[in-house]
Amino acid sequence: MKENNKLDSEKSNQLTPSRRNASGGFAFGKLLAGLVAAGVLGGGLFGGKHLLTQEEEKVRKEQYYVAKKSDFLVTVKLTGQLVSTDVEVLKTQLEGQTTIETIVEEGVQVKGPTPYSITEGDTLESIAMAHKKAELNIKRLNEELELDWANLTNGTEIQIPGDLLVELDPLSFKERINSQEIAVQRAENLLLRSQGNVETLKLSSELAQKMAENNYTNALMDLDKLKNNTISNEIVKTRGAIANLETDVELAEKNLTAYTKLKELGFVSDLEVLRQESSRDKASHQIKVLKAELEAYIKYDQVSLLSVKELTVDEARVQI
Repeated sequence: MKENNKLDSEKSNQLTPSRRNASGGFAFGKLLAGLVAAGVLGGGLFGGKHLLTQEEEKVRKEQYYVAKKSDFLVTVKLTGQLVSTDVEVLKTQLEGQTTIETIVEEGVQVKGPTPYSITEGDTLESIAMAHKKAELNIKRLNEELELDWANLTNGTEIQIPGDLLVELDPLSFKERINSQEIAVQRAENLLLRSQGNVETLKLSSELAQKMAENNYTNALMDLDKLKNNTISNEIVKTRGAIANLETDVELAEKNLTAYTKLKELGFVSDLEVLRQESSRDKASHQIKVLKAELEAYIKYDQVSLLSVKELTVDEARVQI
């Protein structure tokens, strides 16, 4: 037992240092782990603070920046259009657009219109030369006064144009003026042709009016002639022919009687008697025909002829 106890004691003594070493190593490990954790934590805090500082610096740089002078570049896309933010429209009496040749720079002091009183001997030309202004500009500026520039009255106050502000492209104006002059000339030619057409139409209308009036007058005359001459003459002529034939019949009757007696006495032949009978019968027949025609003329032809002439008169009156 003693030996066993001794053995156990020795074992115990042998094991104790290693346990101590293990215990000491564990404590050192804990200390080292603590230092590492503290370092990591400290490094994390420092790194986080550094990152926050960088973000704040970045935000400050985004909010505040230093302005530097540089060229202003204007880029216009092929499908875009450059539009001015401030536009002044200069209007003239001419249509369309033109180019500005010169314009007074901003800030330059200019002289506006000034009054001028007409004196003895002043003319538009002398005033323009004295003030070095265009005659047209002076007339346009004083257009409301309605002055007789050929006879200016002493004491009349006019306005002298001020400094020239803008000068437009004269060639563009001249081309446009020429185009408008051509357009005006064409319009005048068209007007003259139209006036000529109107005059021609007027003359044609007057001629047509005269012709219509003449036709109406002729129609009235024809109607009057038909009533008072043609119809009456036709009736008289027919009745005269009938009367002449009746005379021929009477003469033929007498001749027939005479030739019949001469035949009985043997002086003439039967042929002569027959000839006289034929003359009498022909005249009698013509009398019957003419009487029938005269009756038809008075009853039908006269009415028809009058109706036609009256209708012609009405048509001619409508054409006036």
